[in-house]
Amino acid sequence: MKILLKLSFILLVCTSSITSFAQWTNSGSNLHTNDNVGINTSSPSAALDVVGIVKGTRTGAPATFILDRTDGKAVSVAASTTGGTFRFDETGKFKIQKQPAAGILAGNATGIVDVATIENAPQHSLFLKSSGNLGLGTNNPSERLHVNGNSRISGKLRIGASSLPAGYHLSVDGKAICEEVFVELSSAWPDYVFQTDYKLMPLSDLAQYINKEGHLPKMPSAAQIEEEGSHSLGETQRLLLEKVEELTLYILELDKKNAALSEELNTLKKSLK
Repeated sequence: MKILLKLSFILLVCTSSITSFAQWTNSGSNLHTNDNVGINTSSPSAALDVVGIVKGTRTGAPATFILDRTDGKAVSVAASTTGGTFRFDETGKFKIQKQPAAGILAGNATGIVDVATIENAPQHSLFLKSSGNLGLGTNNPSERLHVNGNSRISGKLRIGASSLPAGYHLSVDGKAICEEVFVELSSAWPDYVFQTDYKLMPLSDLAQYINKEGHLPKMPSAAQIEEEGSHSLGETQRLLLEKVEELTLYILELDKKNAALSEELNTLKKSLK
């Protein structure tokens, strides 16, 4: 009698333990269940709940993880706590999103990769169109790189150029157009020309220099420009202003001499009357 009671108790415990797990059905080579399945967890919250690392191995080909929906809608892999989402929309386009306070965005049929940040919402942080155009801050890039917002380049940039000369941060092979260029110089602005101790070259010496060198003092010659291929815009502006200020001093000096000659002439005329 005692043995029979012990066997009944053991069968009751085993039955209770079995019923607490998923009920599996064997259908040919397939094994399926309608219950949630947990791996490394006793309380699965989804059809398959894995606590730990999932590894796939396939002989002769890359391992494949397939997500599919029978209704043809978007498929997402999301982090439930951070709101990060990897998403394939219904057109097959790939999207990465971070949206802690918003619903899943619909896929955009014009792009193939869309990284969107929705936290006060600038959307489409990075958008790659099927044409190959890349947009930053826009989902409609009209060029190979289209930036909607401020940009910063810590390194060097070349546009249309096959190489970048040493010591330069920007190289443009072709024409550039802009409304305004601001050049900041580390050297002194040429107001020193108007200082009393500035040594202005006499006009006679200037004439000799021009006859010999073929250009103004301190200005680069045509041969130098041809050899170097370029000259500093800021330095050229500084030198041009220096020459303009020197020219102003020459004009003022000539005006002073003309006034003195005019006074002498008037005195001479009066003496002849």
